[in-house]
Amino acid sequence: MPATRKGTSTARTSKGHSQPTASSIATTGIQGPGSEKEEVIRKLQEILNDKAPEALPLLNQLLQLLKPNPQEIVEEEKRARSIVIAGIPEAEGDLEPVERVSHTEAMTYKVLNALGVEARPTEVYRMGDVAKGKTRLIKCVLPSERFLLKALRNAPALRNLTGFDHVYIRRSMTREEREKDRELRRQAHDLNINEHNGSKVYVVYRSQVVKVSDIPKIKASVAKNF
Repeated sequence: MPATRKGTSTARTSKGHSQPTASSIATTGIQGPGSEKEEVIRKLQEILNDKAPEALPLLNQLLQLLKPNPQEIVEEEKRARSIVIAGIPEAEGDLEPVERVSHTEAMTYKVLNALGVEARPTEVYRMGDVAKGKTRLIKCVLPSERFLLKALRNAPALRNLTGFDHVYIRRSMTREEREKDRELRRQAHDLNINEHNGSKVYVVYRSQVVKVSDIPKIKASVAKNF
């Protein structure tokens, strides 16, 4: 019998295994059974498998990057109900750490009382290490975002309360958000200096530079949309 030719078949098989197939692409964490995402990913995999199999590894990397990070999810949820308090003096004297913690908690409760926030924080702590001559920020994690919104809404009233006129409240932000906020405040400051001789005409509101006189209209517009 003539010898069976296997060379072509073997070469074809090897070539087929040199690239990942659509079925080998990981989509865990991106899809749900029968979801629209799953269907889109499947179609994209099929197209790449036929037209550009060399791109399948890149798709796999992209899907890995898009997978939700449990730690980031927890941190984002906590950040959504956290405020940062500036302007609260450090405890005086050579105190034990636990005594400093007690002082920080007591002062934080005073601020929450002034803000009308009737809630017990889940976490209260100073950010950073103790340093002579430095007043650290206080991180206060509230039970829900509802209390955070109330604290931010009532924060402007602190400047009219004795003992709280130097206290500043803001929501907790990521590094990128803080940098953006700092840049916006710089822009508002420059506008006030250059156009209004330092008068506070421009401020940062809802992540944008606006005139103070326009804030009521913005609030009304937001309320109307909701």
